[in-house]
Parts: sequence; structure tokens; C-alpha cells
Amino acid sequence: AESACPGCAAAMPLAALRAHCAACPAVAESERAQAAQLKVTPAGPTAPNRSTFACPFPACAAVNLDHKGLLAHFDSAHPGQTCRAVCPICASMPWGRADYQSPDLVGHMRMRHQFEYTEFVDYQEFAAEDEEAMLQAALAQSLKDQ
Repeated sequence: AESACPGCAAAMPLAALRAHCAACPAVAESERAQAAQLKVTPAGPTAPNRSTFACPFPACAAVNLDHKGLLAHFDSAHPGQTCRAVCPICASMPWGRADYQSPDLVGHMRMRHQFEYTEFVDYQEFAAEDEEAMLQAALAQSLKDQ
């Protein structure tokens, strides 16, 4: 079977076409032109990481903890301790403030983060809402699921 080179249109046996195209200057020029036409579009803004967090205790290197893992880490690595720190879960939320330091982070975590927001919240729907609206929506959904 015969075929033509897509670059120079030379006819040749199909078995020889791959080797010819690899060395053909017309094919190389065509590929360069196509690559120049392709524009690399950066991906849109990435969503913040709302699934894993670093321990906010000073000098603690624990990372990649989900919300339950973070609470368990407090019990095992920092029993009976508390610290004034930014809640990493709240800071990752659309309504969160990365500059607000909770005076009792462990107490805050135990009170406000007993469920996984991602299971109950549509971040697109509530992107501009505050935490209370999001919490109320999550609680209403959790009652429906029971």
C-alpha cells in the first residue's frame, strides 16, 4: 500500500512513511507552525484546598490532616493544650478570614467542625455568603439525609 507524506506529498510505501516523516523538513516545519498556533491557556483559578490542613500549633510540622485527623492530632500530639491561631478550615472557606485568630482553636474546632463541609455545601451557590448561611444549609441538608 502506498501513501503520501503529509509535508512534501512524496508518494512511498506505507512501511517507509514513518521513517520519511521523521526526517522530512516539510513535516518538521508544519509541526512547528501548528505548535506556534496552539496557545497555551493557563488553567482557571484553582479551588482552595479544603480537604487537608497543617496543624496550626507553633513549631508543629504535622501536615495533610483532614478535619477529623486534625482533631485526632490535637488529642494525641497536643493533649490538654490550646493555642491562639487561625483556623485552617475556616481560612479555606469562601467566608473565612485568614487573619482572624481564634483564642481557643481546639475548642473552636470541636464546636464548629464536627462535619465535613464538602459533604453538605455547594461552594458555588454560597460563594458570597457568610459562614452562618453555609452552616444553616449544611444542617438542613444533614437533617434531610437522616
